[in-house]
Amino acid sequence: MSENNGPAQLLAMVESSVGQFLAAACGTEDEVWAEAVALGLPLVALSEELGGSGLGAAGTVCIARQFGRARSAQPYGPCGAAPAAVAGALPPGPFADALLALLGDGTARVAFAAHADRENTDGEAALAGNGVSGRWHHVAHPASHALVLAGGALCLVTLGEGPATRSTRPGLDGSTLATLTLAAAPVLFVAKGPAGVRAFAAGLAAARLAHAARLAGLAERAFAITQDYIKTRVQFGQAIGSFQAIQHRSVDQLIANALTNAAISAAAEACDADPQAPAAEAQIAAALARAATGAALVARESVQMHGGIGFTAEAEIGRYVRALTGLANFHGTARDNRRAFARLEDALR
Repeated sequence: MSENNGPAQLLAMVESSVGQFLAAACGTEDEVWAEAVALGLPLVALSEELGGSGLGAAGTVCIARQFGRARSAQPYGPCGAAPAAVAGALPPGPFADALLALLGDGTARVAFAAHADRENTDGEAALAGNGVSGRWHHVAHPASHALVLAGGALCLVTLGEGPATRSTRPGLDGSTLATLTLAAAPVLFVAKGPAGVRAFAAGLAAARLAHAARLAGLAERAFAITQDYIKTRVQFGQAIGSFQAIQHRSVDQLIANALTNAAISAAAEACDADPQAPAAEAQIAAALARAATGAALVARESVQMHGGIGFTAEAEIGRYVRALTGLANFHGTARDNRRAFARLEDALR
């Protein structure tokens, strides 16, 4: 194996292994997550010194895309990639060590809370003494711990009875999301000042990048299902895939997926260079904008090529369409991310 093709071959092996694992995964949600942890998937981006595989953001993208292709409800991004990025960005010490230990424990699940409620908490969550208060939406559930930013400090809290309450709702992708409310909840570890803010920013970058990759995987699988369908459905004595109008729509889907993956690859490279640099933030915004736009196009065209919503609602493609629709705007709409990219575009020059 040459030095040049080594990383690419390793990523291909990881992609194949994760795909096989997800295809064969069975058991309860907790059992599947424990097996994913045993395989080292949450830590794959980190260096070997921290217990990872040293694959960086490219490894995160590779795995998240496979979770999307499998339409897995497991929260790899918010409970795997994001907390691992936080651990890697924290200064060496008890906080980082404890977080790494939790990420390697198949019975624990650390949820990265990216969506703070800024309307009902006077603008931001608060940290007073050793207690944190605030509300966060769209938090992965179930989770045993949460990483939250409060009062400019990064806090690790235990979720359970008492001051930490959760109201849950089902997501369109089969996952469960929670609104997390903390009322002077005891903090296990805290990183104050620039160190905590930087670690949170690294986690947010990883969460956003993993989400874009997951959308890409969902869109790729929806495209593949649709291609199989148009090759077998016969109308007017021939497969509908031979019709020029269907071929044009297929090309539109193919191009949308290719553009999304190109944008994600550029974002991964920028993250590996410096996940907190404006250039990385700009590239991630571009990747999310592409992913959201591509998700909408692939979902819409897949429904049309299957004959309409009445034919797809209970079919496999219908489940992918619901996931694409439900997840497309999780980290902002395509317009939101295009505006973010425009604000940061000068950093790419």
